[in-house]
Amino acid sequence: MIRPLIFAGTTEGREIALFFNENKIMADVYTATEYGVQVLPEMEYINTHAGRLTYDDINNMLKSRKDENIIIIDATHPYAAQISENLCKSAENNNIKYFRLLRPSTYTGGGIMFEDIEKAAEYLKNTAGNILLAIGSKELAKYKAIGDMTRIYPRVLPDINVIKNILDLGCPLKKSICTCITFCRFYYSVSKQWTNSKAYHLYAGTFFKRNEYCHIKAYKCRVSCNKRYW
Repeated sequence: MIRPLIFAGTTEGREIALFFNENKIMADVYTATEYGVQVLPEMEYINTHAGRLTYDDINNMLKSRKDENIIIIDATHPYAAQISENLCKSAENNNIKYFRLLRPSTYTGGGIMFEDIEKAAEYLKNTAGNILLAIGSKELAKYKAIGDMTRIYPRVLPDINVIKNILDLGCPLKKSICTCITFCRFYYSVSKQWTNSKAYHLYAGTFFKRNEYCHIKAYKCRVSCNKRYW
């Protein structure tokens, strides 16, 4: 029987793990953080592993399990391009089947499109007002280019290391939104300014929309991943 290695951190990753558990198939779930493991329910047939893995980590792990009938299911976030590249290359090097979960596009048009985060930050440097960043914590440092980090309302996961990172970058704690819920619930407090978050599209770029009023249209504000490896 196959032994799936599920690289998760997304809702889809959790659902895939639940599927294998319900069908009594032993599988391993890998998440980048302890929080990713904590949000998973207890599952009899699923082993969980927390921690960021480098290419060498993955490659060595696959070599150590070469006698198992393993497959890789990449259900990481589309914005996490590096881990997908590492998984794909490691799977190829070890002759292991690699499956990439694809999300449909959420881009709905409008707004201002940039090639990357650096260009978006440069643009925002010449604007005024609050900036809601729902892109996660890994890319926040690139926004130091705007000069005043107190303008930023970062939406990040409630993880102690993440919180320390955003404080080190100069983001005020009172403006830090540490939650796993969607940002429509707290959108009102930072409306009429700038919103930037992730997107799952087939082309590269950063997408911003000027928010003129508080509305669910905040969901139209996305950032596209800049690399895809599938």
